Amino acid sequence: MDIDGLDLPIGQVTALTGVNGAGKTTFARCLQGLDKRCRGELITPSGERLRRQKRLKRCFTVLQDVNAELFTESVIDEVMLAQPEENQELALKILAELDLDAFAQRHPLSLSGGQKQRVAIAAALASERPIIIFDEPTSGLDMRHMQQVTAMIRGLADAQRTVVVVTHDPEFALAACDYNIRLNRGHATEAYPIDQSHAQRLVDSLTADVA
Repeated sequence: MDIDGLDLPIGQVTALTGVNGAGKTTFARCLQGLDKRCRGELITPSGERLRRQKRLKRCFTVLQDVNAELFTESVIDEVMLAQPEENQELALKILAELDLDAFAQRHPLSLSGGQKQRVAIAAALASERPIIIFDEPTSGLDMRHMQQVTAMIRGLADAQRTVVVVTHDPEFALAACDYNIRLNRGHATEAYPIDQSHAQRLVDSLTADVA
């Protein structure tokens, strides 16, 4: 990565876009502090400088391959594990909002791909961490559940979390995101708000990425 600086607005959802290999997942790993080669810092509005170890405690990432982050014996345990303090009632409420309460006692890996994706999103919501990163969160979801996930992500932004989303999905990006950062070969080549004047620009670039 070779990026001098970027703004990630609090209380908004930032899309990370670009073709495969552009550096989106690497940037997300650097942001969370998972990549030891990344020497950058995250500076909060209060001026606090978050180096890698601090970012590991402030960020929560929902991976595209959710099988790599589901560890417990039941869905409810997966959500409670992510909580700062275990609260079963709140965990069940989050599961219900994602149509997962009926699977609370099921093993996470026994679920369908879309259901596992929603379990990982439920854990992110339960974590209460200020920075939430999603890597292709609509992968494997049907329209109804994509709309649910969009609403939950918008809810995180409304709760003044910083939300970063890696996506190739123009419909989702328009519905869920406020800002777009486009990457190419590890460089940030564009950054603009997703408003009416930029909507078609975003759709055209994402459509070209998968063409």
